[in-house]
Formats: sequence, C-alpha cells, structure tokens
Amino acid sequence: MEDSAAAAAVAVVTVPFPTQGHLNQLLHLSMLLASRGLAVHYAAPEPHLREARARVHGWDAAGALRLVAVRFRALDIPGGYASPPPDPSSPFPGHMMPLLEAFCDGARTPLAALLRELSACHRRVVVLHDRMAAFAAVEAARIPNGEALGVHCLAASYNVGWVYPAHRLLVEHGLVFHPPDACTTKEFVALAKRMGQERRRAAVAGMVVNTCRALEGEFLDVLAPIPSMSHGKPVLAWPMHSDQPWDAELVCKYLGAGVLVRPWEERHDVTPAAAIREAIERAMASGDGAALRARAAAIGEAVRAAVAEGGSLRQDMDDLVAYLTR
Repeated sequence: MEDSAAAAAVAVVTVPFPTQGHLNQLLHLSMLLASRGLAVHYAAPEPHLREARARVHGWDAAGALRLVAVRFRALDIPGGYASPPPDPSSPFPGHMMPLLEAFCDGARTPLAALLRELSACHRRVVVLHDRMAAFAAVEAARIPNGEALGVHCLAASYNVGWVYPAHRLLVEHGLVFHPPDACTTKEFVALAKRMGQERRRAAVAGMVVNTCRALEGEFLDVLAPIPSMSHGKPVLAWPMHSDQPWDAELVCKYLGAGVLVRPWEERHDVTPAAAIREAIERAMASGDGAALRARAAAIGEAVRAAVAEGGSLRQDMDDLVAYLTR
C-alpha cells in the first residue's frame, strides 16, 4: 500500500523528440513506468501522439493495458511553418527541420501549462525528456516540486566518441567515430547545440540511458540498440545518417554480431546488388556466418536475461522507480 501511495503521489511527464526512433523509445519507457503504478503523461504534438500509438509494437496481450494506462497529452505548437520537399541527394531527413524547430520553440508554453496543472495535485512532478527536448528541463525547474531527467536515446557508447573520439576503447577495437556534422546537417547540429545550452541552463537530476551491460558494459564503466539485439539475430548494417554510422561500428566491430553492407565512407555511391547478396550470404550461409549467428544468439540471450526477473535491467528499472517515488 505504501508503494502504491508513493507512486500515486508522483506524476511522470515524458517529453519525446518528435521523430519515430525517439517517440517509440519514450513510449516504451512510459508503458513500463505505468505498469508499475505511476501516473505517466506522454506529451507531444497531436500528430505525433497518433504516430506513436499506431506504431508501438513488441508487447504481449498485457501491453494493450499498459498503453491504456499512459495518459496522452497534446502539446499544441504554432503552425505556419513550411516544410520543403525531401532532398533526394541527402539521406538525412532535413525537410523535417522546420517541424523540429517549431516543436522546440513552440512546445514550451503548453508544456509549462501541463506541468503547472500536475504540480497542483501531486507531491512531485518528474519530467523525463529526450535530450533533444531539453527545453522541458527548464520548464520543470520553474515549478516548486518539479525535477527533470534527460533520456539518452542513442547508444551509451556514442557519448564516449562524442567526448573523446580517441578514447582507448575506440582505438583498441578499431572503432571510428564520425562527428555529427558528417552524419546530419548543419541546421540539425545547430539545434542540438541549442538544446545542449538549454540543458546547461537547467538543474537536471540525472540521465536515463537505454542500454544494458550485455551490450555496452565497458562503455558504461566509462560513462557510469537493445530491441534488435534482443532477438538474437545478426544485423545487416547499412548506415545512412545521424547515429547510424556509430551503431554500425558498435554492432559489427565491437559486438561482432553484424555484417556491414555498405561502409559509411561509400554513402554517396550506389551499392550494387552483388554486394548486398554477398553480405546476406555471408550472414546466412558462410562459415563466418555461423560464428556471427552464434555471437548474435549469445547476445540475444544475455539481453533477454537482463530484462527477466532478477536481471540487471530489471533491477535498473526498479531503482529508477524507487528514485522517482522516494
């Protein structure tokens, strides 16, 4: 009863960045927290609420009940921005920049109103915000019973490359970290830097990282892409933009559980069908592929064990809930 009362006294507001890979991760986290009895409010523009609900997958029958337990709150942002057509010469979705900038500029006011509403009827309001939606941390600091935790949706090891591209872990494993300005656009880098300045303005209680020791243990020791790896199948990596080049390095070189179809350095070239066929055959029918599949299966088993009862990830979630409801 005491645990239930503590959970009910806390409101959790999750604020995702409005792109699919970010929306999905924050929704899964919201569902997990709601299943522990927490009042979870998932806040995003209405079109992205619909997108997140429509695309959520990977849950059993009980997952539908968890989704119902999450309260979806629309953040109305000003319209009037014009999105250009996609640039066929660039794999990065730069045409979304007007929307992303409108979100970071316009979602602040409706979010502040939501936080004030929840602050009046809860002992504590915790904002779990995507690090690319760091304005939410500033708004959390404005209410007397609010606090913010940033959610890092990229690989934990990405932070190592960001801070120190020549770190010994990268060098020892032959990993190459491509800087953000090589994998995105200058406009997106500018937005990321602006959100970084927002984070430094606010008092943030900490950071939640989506990973586990079975995947990135060495990197987590330095710092204190689970879904695909948990199936125990080898990955065919084809990096296109953003953090994908690093994910390919991590899966293929560090974890040894994938085949690189097209190196990042060849992103401007047309990949011939023969190269794609060769990568598939290597993963499925070669001697190297047998070792690859065995490694992927072992990693999948380790990840599933981490989320099972008594596993390290289950304990991490218990610790997070205990912290939120303290």
